[in-house]
Amino acid sequence: MKEKSSSLNFLEMMLTVNRFQLLSALKKLDGIEVMEDSVKVDNRVKLVISALKIGINPKTISKYLDWKEFEDEVARIFEEAGFIIAKNFRTNEPKRTETDIIALKEGIVLAIDCKHWDLSKSIASSYKNAALKHVERVAKLIESEKFMKWLVKWETKRDILVVPVLITLSSRPGGFINGVISVPISYISNFAQNMDVWIDQAGQFNVEIKRVTISKLPRP
Repeated sequence: MKEKSSSLNFLEMMLTVNRFQLLSALKKLDGIEVMEDSVKVDNRVKLVISALKIGINPKTISKYLDWKEFEDEVARIFEEAGFIIAKNFRTNEPKRTETDIIALKEGIVLAIDCKHWDLSKSIASSYKNAALKHVERVAKLIESEKFMKWLVKWETKRDILVVPVLITLSSRPGGFINGVISVPISYISNFAQNMDVWIDQAGQFNVEIKRVTISKLPRP
C-alpha cells in the first residue's frame, strides 16, 4: 500500500477548519501519522474503519479504498481470529460460482460476500437483491465437490454449518436481512469473536444457514 501525505495547511483550507479543530479530528483516526506540518497515511483500511466509527459518510470513504484492500482486510481479521481462510473460492460444478471469502472455524463455515459499498444507504431492492443473490451463491457452493474436498482437508467434524454473510462498508451495527447476516466492516472483530452469539440469534430471523455432512472423501 502506497503511503500518501497532505499538508496541514491544505487540509485546513479544504475543510474550512482551524488548526486546532483539524488536529482534534485527526487524533481520533487510526492509520495516520500527524507530523509537524503534514499528515501521512500509513494504513488506509485502519483509517477507513476509524472514520466510519466517528460518523464520516461511507460513500465518501469508499472512494479512497478499493475492493481488493477491502477484501484483504476482511480476510486478515478473520484469519487473526483463528479462522482458516480461502479467498476468491471458485467452483465450476454443478454451476459456476465464486465466493469472495470462505472462513472455517470449529465446524462453522462463513461464506462471505464483501460489498464495497454502503448497503444501509442503498435502496431496499438493491439490498434485497444482494442478499438473495448471495443465498443462491451459497446454495451452489455447498453442492460443489471442490468445496467438499476443501472441508475434508481442514475440518475433522462431520456436520458443518454454512452461514451466508455480507460484509459491508457501513457505519451501522450489523443485522439480519433476507436470509443473510449483514456485518459492517467496523463490527467484524466483534462478529468474529462472538460468532456463536450471532448464529444463535440468526435462527430467529430466518437466516439461510445450511447444514452439510462431510462425505467420506479421501483426504488430499
